[in-house]
Amino acid sequence: MGGSDKIHITFYKLKKPKGRKTDIWEIITLDRTNLGYIKFDGAWRQFICETANDTKWSASCFDQISKFLVEQNTKWKKSLKEKQKGKTST
Repeated sequence: MGGSDKIHITFYKLKKPKGRKTDIWEIITLDRTNLGYIKFDGAWRQFICETANDTKWSASCFDQISKFLVEQNTKWKKSLKEKQKGKTST
């Protein structure tokens, strides 16, 4: 994965399975290798990274994952607050 700050991974949004409330993203390298998934974990009450077996990660990949998780969790929390606000105003 190299030691630079260059982007080495991307997040590919998958089609949401029937009955699922939250999105799932596949984490892939530029050469299309699957590194794992970002998905919501009910027990943790947040989006988490679930890594594939035998994958290798650099610090810059972890930084990208962390930023993506923070972004998705912030959006999720905001949507919860909006739903709660809508329930109290009716």
